[in-house]
Amino acid sequence: MTHKIMNIPMYDSNPNNVGALVTAQVERVEADGGKIIDVDYIEGMLATLVELGLMDNVKFLGDANFGVKKDAANAVSKLYDLSGNNNDVVQATGANQPVWTKAVQGGRAGLVFDGTDILTLTLGSALSQPNTVFAVFKDISGAGVISIFDGPAGSRHALQRIVATENWRIYAGGTINGPNGHSGVTPTLASIVFNGISSGLFISGVSEASGDIGIQGLGGFWIGADDYGGRMTGNIYSSIVINAALTTSQRTAIETYLNAYFAIY
Repeated sequence: MTHKIMNIPMYDSNPNNVGALVTAQVERVEADGGKIIDVDYIEGMLATLVELGLMDNVKFLGDANFGVKKDAANAVSKLYDLSGNNNDVVQATGANQPVWTKAVQGGRAGLVFDGTDILTLTLGSALSQPNTVFAVFKDISGAGVISIFDGPAGSRHALQRIVATENWRIYAGGTINGPNGHSGVTPTLASIVFNGISSGLFISGVSEASGDIGIQGLGGFWIGADDYGGRMTGNIYSSIVINAALTTSQRTAIETYLNAYFAIY
């Protein structure tokens, strides 16, 4: 299938040419039997990252509105990484596959997790800090510790909700707890800077907590769960991993683009 990406030239030798980036990813997904959902959204995200000078640092760019491999019942076996690194997260077991569902947040699609689902990829070598992670999601229910994003044991970058106290927790060898009072039923855009003693959690663009997160790198991408059985029930819309500590203006620009698309806050 051929896609025309607005008026941006295709196949330019410049690696930061947005049209070339989009075309390469569209063709890769479709050649693999996957489905591209919203080309304009993909183009806008890649253009934002290029403009911010971050494209070389992006290690995972997955979104229910980018590219997915799904069956006739919309069960997702692969969420494509459109960063150019091909770090796709997968799930071969049908019972543990989230369901792609359209129009679940702001008219946009999401992946619906039922408390048993998980998409994962283990990297060949961990991404050393600093890293910045973005997650757009709605955690509907659960008990104990609910994990939205994480990595494998020993190389974790966890974003979790503690149900009993209704607070967010982030972890990378050390723990930072946010304030209580987050029920989890509200659509959420979280941004986490994993950067040792200078780490921080932002919810809807507002600082929630900061401090020492520990020094673990990120050894893979666990979407909707952790390596200890803490799986979520709810919707995940977008997950982004950037191997850098973003400036306030860079972080805000990405949050603004995501919020404009999903209408989170």
